[in-house]
Amino acid sequence: MKCLPWAACVLACQALIVTTACCASAGGSEVKPKPAKAAIQKPAAQSAPSPVEKEIRADASQFVEQFNRGAAAEVASHWTGDGDYVDEYDQRYVGRKAIEKEYENFFQQYPHATLAITVDSVRQLGPETAIEDGHSTLEIWPHPPTFGRYTVVHVKRQGQWRMASVRDMSVEAPLQQGQMADLAWLIGHWKAEHEGVLLEVVCRPIANKQFLERSYQVSKAGKVIESGTQIIGMNLLSQQINSWIFSSEGGQAVGTWGPSQHGWRIETTGVLADGNITVSIDYLSHPSEDTLVWESTGRQIGDQPLPDEEKVVLKRQQPPSDQAKGE
Repeated sequence: MKCLPWAACVLACQALIVTTACCASAGGSEVKPKPAKAAIQKPAAQSAPSPVEKEIRADASQFVEQFNRGAAAEVASHWTGDGDYVDEYDQRYVGRKAIEKEYENFFQQYPHATLAITVDSVRQLGPETAIEDGHSTLEIWPHPPTFGRYTVVHVKRQGQWRMASVRDMSVEAPLQQGQMADLAWLIGHWKAEHEGVLLEVVCRPIANKQFLERSYQVSKAGKVIESGTQIIGMNLLSQQINSWIFSSEGGQAVGTWGPSQHGWRIETTGVLADGNITVSIDYLSHPSEDTLVWESTGRQIGDQPLPDEEKVVLKRQQPPSDQAKGE
């Protein structure tokens, strides 16, 4: 497997696009290339969901259908008898009966509420334990929709998976098309350098300021070793911020942006020029107007996990107004 230059982590690492240069981590320690055998591995096929994941996803779909019918008892039946539920207001309900009562009260107050969820992941921790993570959208007309994330601990009881503990967390609404100004701090010229490897990123608004274009270039000893372009904007079909990245090596990836505690969380899936599937979860923050911090976790190429990247810090090279004259 070829290695990623340290500086390319900021954008290329989001897509896990691999270049021919040797890697150096943000901490400065050299990462040795793997043997040639690893470089010629066939692209790993995306694994099919396990029987446990299929069952839990099917239960999630059934939960939504029952919720949207206002069937409190059926909704509560997904919990164990002594399970608990903590809502987005940190109110805790213990036991199936208490949870059923809470849903009865909710459906009486909001008889036309509708729920949509997306199961992001299902991880089996043992023969009788699994964790489900996802995000949700709750619509109560005529109010605007509310958005949340949730975590469920499932346990197996008498041959069936049941929810032992559920935690709901509210999140800010996804950015709407007219709110791209919230990402205006990205506009400008950014630079980071480490052990002779230089990364430069230029971000500018395009298409009547509805999208951002980030171009990046990685060079060493004055020679460009990789470059690429990323487009960031509202996906009108999903009503979420997406990014599309294209590398000079031929790789490409799509990222889904959501708010995090200190900035943005970006879930990215891509494909290298050789056909290998890549994934990563990245965090983007700006502790000051002139500082951009990038962290990358959950990185994988095919079926091979990669170590997390340490923080990469870029500094603004000129005021954002100098780059804000885009289309």
